Formats: sequence, C-alpha cells, structure tokens
Amino acid sequence: MSLEKIYKSMFLLTILLGIGFHSPSTAIFGEGPNVQTNDFTMITKPQTFLIQSDPIHITNDNDFLVFPGSGTKTDPYRLENYNISSEIQNFGMNISDTTKYFVIQNCFIKVKQVGIWISWISHGTAEIKNNTCIGHDTYGIDLWDAPGTLIDNNSLTSNNINGINCIDSDDVTISNNILSLNEENGVSIRFSDDITISNNICEQNQVGIEVYFSRIPILEQNYCFDNKKSGIYLWEINTGDIKQNQLYGNLGPAFHFKDSEVVHLKENEVINNTIGFYLDESHYFDIYNNSISNNKNKGIYLFNSNECKITYNFIELNTGYGIMLNYSSSNLIHHNNFIQNNLGGLSQAYSKDGINNFWYEDEMDKGNFWNEWLGTGDYFIEGFWGEFDLYPLEEPVKIPRIEIEEQNWYFYIIVIILPLGVLIYIISFFSKKRRVGFAHYTKETSDYIYFKRKIAYSKEVGVGLFRFGMKGGEVVKADLESFDVNLDEFIGFCYVTVGQGHRYETGVYGPLPAPSIIGHSMIIFTFWGKDDVQSDPRFKGKQYYLVSVIFPENKTEHLIKNDVMNKRFRTYIKKFKYPNRLSSEELNFFKEIVFI
Repeated sequence: MSLEKIYKSMFLLTILLGIGFHSPSTAIFGEGPNVQTNDFTMITKPQTFLIQSDPIHITNDNDFLVFPGSGTKTDPYRLENYNISSEIQNFGMNISDTTKYFVIQNCFIKVKQVGIWISWISHGTAEIKNNTCIGHDTYGIDLWDAPGTLIDNNSLTSNNINGINCIDSDDVTISNNILSLNEENGVSIRFSDDITISNNICEQNQVGIEVYFSRIPILEQNYCFDNKKSGIYLWEINTGDIKQNQLYGNLGPAFHFKDSEVVHLKENEVINNTIGFYLDESHYFDIYNNSISNNKNKGIYLFNSNECKITYNFIELNTGYGIMLNYSSSNLIHHNNFIQNNLGGLSQAYSKDGINNFWYEDEMDKGNFWNEWLGTGDYFIEGFWGEFDLYPLEEPVKIPRIEIEEQNWYFYIIVIILPLGVLIYIISFFSKKRRVGFAHYTKETSDYIYFKRKIAYSKEVGVGLFRFGMKGGEVVKADLESFDVNLDEFIGFCYVTVGQGHRYETGVYGPLPAPSIIGHSMIIFTFWGKDDVQSDPRFKGKQYYLVSVIFPENKTEHLIKNDVMNKRFRTYIKKFKYPNRLSSEELNFFKEIVFI
C-alpha cells in the first residue's frame, strides 16, 4: 500500500471519527508537547525533523555503540527520530541477541515486511515508544522471545497482518497504542505469560486484541470498536483479569473465550456487538458488575462451559436472550438486572442440556431482577429442563458502578489523526526525492533472516511429534505430506539414536541423516511432558516425546547454533502441559525455531 493511499485512509478515518463520537472534552492540558487525557498520554506534536535512515540491524551489544547512551537501565541506548522508508527492504529495525538496555522512540517506519522486529533479548531491556509503523506486509511491531518489553504510545495502522505481534515473550506491557485498519489483529499475543494490555484503542481490525495460550494476562481499559470479528478473542487463557474495557459495534462477539479457565470479567461495558460475552468450553469464570446492552444476539452465551458465577451485571435490550446456557452445568446466576431482553419471547434467559444451574443465591433466597415478572411465583427459564429463578427480585439490583472515564475523542482526532496524516504526507513527499541506500545481502542483514523464514515454511521442510514407550514409538502429529517416508523405519532410527532407547536423554541432537528420505537431514529435540494416553507405566504419569524437523541437506548452513536452538526449544515447549495436544500451527513453529 502506498503512502498516498494510507494518507487517504487516515483522512477518511478522521471524518468517520468526527461523525461517530460526541464525547465532551475532559482533557487536562500539560506542559510541553504532550496532552494527557484520562491517563492516556499521546504525542501531540508530529516530529517535523526526522533523520533519513536506512534500516537498522543489530545482532549483538557492540552494534549499539554508534548510538547515544551507555546501555544501562538509567541511560539506555537511544534509537530515535529516524525516518526509515523503503518499498524494498523487509525490516525497518531488527534487533536480536542483545543484553543491553535500549529505547526506540519518535520514529516513522514504513518498509516492506516488518516495521520493528525484536527477538531473543534479555528481560526488560527494550522500550518502544511514540513511533508510527504503518502499511507493512506483516506486522508493525514483532516480538519473539523479548520478555519484559514495553510498547507504549505508538500508532500501528494499515498493516497486512497484525499491528503488534508478540510470541514467546513473557511480562510484556502494551499500553496507550492506537491500532487501526490492520488486516487481521490489532494486537496478537501467543505463548506469552504475565502480559498486560491496557488503555489501547483497537478499531477496524479483524479482531481488536487476540491472546492465545497465556497465563495471568491482564486486559484493562482498552477500547475496541467496529472490528470485523471479535473485539477481544482469548484462547487457552488461565487466571486472567479482564476489567474496565469498552467494546462497541464489533461484528462478532465483544468477548470470545475458548478453552479458558479462572478468568475474572469485571466492570466491562459491551454495547451493540453481535454477542456480549461468548464462553466456549471455558470454566470457572467470575462475571461480575458488567454492563451488557443492545447486542444484536445474546448478552451472555455459555456453550459447554461449567462452574461459572454470573452476578451483579446489568443486562438490557439485547435482541436475543440476556443469558443463554447450552450444554453448560453447575453455573450460579443471581443479583443481575434483566431488562427487556428477547422482547416478544417467553423468557429473558434460556438453558438447555445442562444440569445443576441455579438462578438464585440459595442461602439468602435471592435471585435476579426481571423487568416483566408479575410479582408472584417463580420466573420461568426457557429451555427443556424446567429451570426457574425461585426467588426473583421485586426491585432492580443496586449494582456498584465504577465509572470508566471516556476518551477525549475530539483531541484524539485533532491532535493525533490530523497531524499524523500531515506527517505521513510530508514524509511521502520528501522520501521520493532521496536516494535510499541498501545494505548488502549477507548473513547479517534482515533480508537474510527473511530468506531463512521462507526456508522454514517451504514444502521442503517437515516436522513430526512422536511419543516413545515400552513398545517403541508412534506418531502423535506430523506434517510430512511432502515426503515419501517409511514412518516405522524413521521412528526406529530416532528411537535408537537418542540413548539407544534406554537412557531417555533430553535436548537437541543433530544434524543427523534423515532415514528413508534421500538428500535430507534432521534435527531432533527430546523432552518430557504429560500425555492424555499413557504409553509406558514406568514413566509414572510422564511421557517421553521427540520432535524431528526434517530439511534438505543443502540448507544445513542456514541452521542456528545448537545451544541457541536448545534454549529456544526448551522455552517454547514449557508452554504446553500436554504436548500431545499441540495444534498443527503450534507444531510448525518448531521449524521456525530451527532456522531463525
């Protein structure tokens, strides 16, 4: 996408936002170039002077020495005030394998593949602040194994996949960013624990915020609206805290949870989405003090989700049922206000094919408020099992409300979108007049890393996951369709190669010749984990696994070092308590680890 097209998109967005929002001005003016709006600080002055620069590639601490700073926490290296624009180069900034502190700030980046790519750095050493990354083929910002990174106050728009992409990076904070018009997700998190995502604006993406396989994530005070699918989608989340988010006008569920447990949903506001909260095979949720209204289908929908507690919520004017339970059991629902949901229907709630759901609090004999209840008798819950609220309330529940301060949208339009559009136009104009210098194609360049990524996902590279026990080995999951392989011979070779089938060593081995596959080698990684199918009682509840990545012999030179590979393998596999449940996508990520 050209800069001129992006500028037009930003101009259109400005008009749409001006029409769509009518919030009163609540800004507090500070000194200097920033405006603070309800703890959401944004740059109000576009950088009118940026240093024209070729892409920046750093692969060790010594590469930082040309930048100001000393690399300490109090005096980090500063990569700042750059304009990196190219229609050919794949990466704007690529930083990997470093231990020093650094900050990337006040930059404009528009290149081919990724704006800023940070990988395999020491914990808490990176800050990415006040940058614009726009119009890339993949990601605005991409983190791989970059724990403790701060991503704050950036504008990440019109990228062809995700605004922010974060893989295998624990303890990352993503705050105060604008993520709009990205083709897939505003924010995408995978295999990363203790993530904090707060106070971001996610608008007109496919999904505003997506989190896969994460423990103890915190999502608070985010604004997700007009996304083409879900506002926030979370899969395999454990012990999450989701509070004070505002989700409006998303074409799918406002919140969509899949295979998640022990999540606290508190003080969120979901209006005019398809569904308010959708729980799919998710259990032990505490849904408390939320406002769920005017959604086009259900307010809260539980499918095959058990032992959830739904209390003190305001559920109003949803086109479908206020709450619907399907194949869901042992849920407790009381002290909610149901007002004019499922108008014209028999009930404001529905329950089917579940048991032990209670629509009242047993000790206090108090249920929910239903605005059409006649004042006597039980309240009927529609469905096939004859559930009732035995103690409907005569008066609406006094729900403790914590007001969520609204963003100052006029300042968002005036001081962010318009200056950004002008800045993009100016940079586009002057970028045409300058000659861009390009780095040579060597192993140290970001182009080479992109080249290796293409190798990893080519049809010439395969991967398989195997389990071993008393009777030898068997396939758990494999992507080997491109190979004519004798699996019995292949598994047998692996079985005797690693400890001759007796010692059960763990770690990385190879490269080794790939048996029965001419012209190919393989890397083996062995480890212990749990398994739904116990194949060897001697292991006492554990399972011995082996991952094999198969690749052409002529690609051996592109492998990373074995010690680095071993570290990354071990870090990645810790995400999976039951490795036998790995999806095809998760298994294929091992190919990326081997080469990149």
